Amino acid sequence: MNRGPWPSWRFEPVQVWMLPHTPGTRGEPQAREVLAAELGMTPQALPLTRDERGRPWLIGALDHYGTGWSHSGGHLLVALGKGARLGVDLEQQRPRRQMREVIGRFFHPDEIVWLLGLDDADCEHWFFACGAPRRRCSRRTGMASPSACTSCSSRRRRPARWCWLVRSG
Repeated sequence: MNRGPWPSWRFEPVQVWMLPHTPGTRGEPQAREVLAAELGMTPQALPLTRDERGRPWLIGALDHYGTGWSHSGGHLLVALGKGARLGVDLEQQRPRRQMREVIGRFFHPDEIVWLLGLDDADCEHWFFACGAPRRRCSRRTGMASPSACTSCSSRRRRPARWCWLVRSG
């Protein structure tokens, strides 16, 4: 069900919304509006808390719902799923000046060697193809190191200009 004026998609049991977002601002106030509209309450009454890693959780009578959000490039992606533990990541694919430094911090050592050996175009492609699922997994599981989540050695698809991925489980 979509009670708000925002575009939405449903992937049972997860509902996803895409909203315009002002870069440089926090996503939580807008996420609260969307979630509250869906759950039939005010944003202030939404029983939302964060764990020690900053991951959002609905508590109390709504603790059987999972939620998450992410923003990039003027858009906010919000997800809500009954009985789901969610990791949400939205990433606008654009050149990153510090991409190779990020690879050195967040990828598995074998992947670092492989990625840093690629030319700039291929390195950027695989950075997004492998990085978005890894961040999503890290957000869903609460693992401190995204490199422990996935390996990109078997991926062979080019990502779209936008990667928006929601995984429950």
